[in-house]
Amino acid sequence: MNFQWTIPAMDTKSRRSKRLRLLILGGLAVFLIWEVTTRGLASYLAESNPEASLRLRAGNPRAVLNLIQTKLDEAQQQARKQSSQGAQSSSFYPAGLDVRGAAQIRRWAEAVLRNDPLNSEALRVLGQLSDGATDKNETRRLMQAAVRRSLHESIAVYYMMQDSYFRRDYEAALRYADLLLRTRLQVADQVMPMLGALAENREGSSKLKQLLATNPPWRGQFFGSLPSVITDARTPLDFLLSVRENGSTPPTAGELSPYINFLLDHGLFDLAYYAWLQFLPNEQLNQAGHLFNGSFELEPSGAPFDWQFYQDTGATTKIASRPDDVAKHALFMQFGPGRAEFQGVRQLLMLSPGSYILKGQYKLDLISPRGLQWRITCARATEPLGVSSLHNGRVPDWSNFDVEFTVPSQKCPAQTLELVSAARSASEQFMTGTAWYDDLLISSAVQPQTFERSQ
Repeated sequence: MNFQWTIPAMDTKSRRSKRLRLLILGGLAVFLIWEVTTRGLASYLAESNPEASLRLRAGNPRAVLNLIQTKLDEAQQQARKQSSQGAQSSSFYPAGLDVRGAAQIRRWAEAVLRNDPLNSEALRVLGQLSDGATDKNETRRLMQAAVRRSLHESIAVYYMMQDSYFRRDYEAALRYADLLLRTRLQVADQVMPMLGALAENREGSSKLKQLLATNPPWRGQFFGSLPSVITDARTPLDFLLSVRENGSTPPTAGELSPYINFLLDHGLFDLAYYAWLQFLPNEQLNQAGHLFNGSFELEPSGAPFDWQFYQDTGATTKIASRPDDVAKHALFMQFGPGRAEFQGVRQLLMLSPGSYILKGQYKLDLISPRGLQWRITCARATEPLGVSSLHNGRVPDWSNFDVEFTVPSQKCPAQTLELVSAARSASEQFMTGTAWYDDLLISSAVQPQTFERSQ
């Protein structure tokens, strides 16, 4: 039996319906492809070329905001060019922006807000454009709204910080400063002048001390910058002591050092020494005589009133166990072979005017044209008050040395004790071997009493 299959003929109406469906599906596919392509390309161009992005997708919020920022940056650059001609603006109103440009940017920002009422960038831009107008409340409202929607709107946070400070709302000013420093530590230079002013304001300083007691992550930056933004050299010490007494974490050496160095740079040696003593551990205070840690039993802190030494080219300096008694420590140096760029070992002293004697012990196995030498000078002076003999050659057993010197009553508020290379030229810097020093002590030189024989 033979079977024959036949396909029924499609009537004209069915063919038209199918063709229409295919056209609709094809058009929809083209539309979807175009939609996906333009959206993706527009999003990509929003960062690099916002104007091209807007030609593809009008009203793209990201592209509009980037275009606004581009225009603001251009206006700022124009203002910098005109600054020599006296162009001025407020702190937040974009410098160099003319009336037409400001109106255009305002329209763009308002358009973004119509599509995204909670957009923090658009709110901040409107706040910037309103700054300098008579209604400060409007500026404050817009900037505050921007901050509420994004803590990363740094311009708005900075505005609120300054606005709060000028209104003497110091608690709010510190809250915004804390927020800004936690999110944008690189703007610390702009925040520190206000913190410095608060540090020397009776009401503001107490609130600032409370904030520092919580050990915020920017505390180290604060103490590093504080000396440069205050008028009273004692202010940083007041805050350091407050943190020590009330803070969860006491001040670190890194937080104390900028203040000590600031005082020394300004010749305030007495205050620097006093501040250093305030943060010296109780168990180390008994070492703070004419010379600190002369037995080298404490690991140097690197502070100016402690031992300072460096890792030099061709020389190694450290505190090590003594070969003859591992329970004791001494200053140890190893040189060479070859040329040694030895920067020295030093400590800043605070000796009253009078006569003194430096005593110590040393042992050597050193080959050098000149050797090593201890020198005492007035701080920031070059002419020594006293020098030791040259230490060179082989001295296998511990030997004593001493240096007598006199501190003058004028122009010598502090002194520097240094162990230096006695080389006078590059050719004399070649050193090979080792050197040990221990049990250094500075004491007053007691002058023996003399009596005249009566006639």
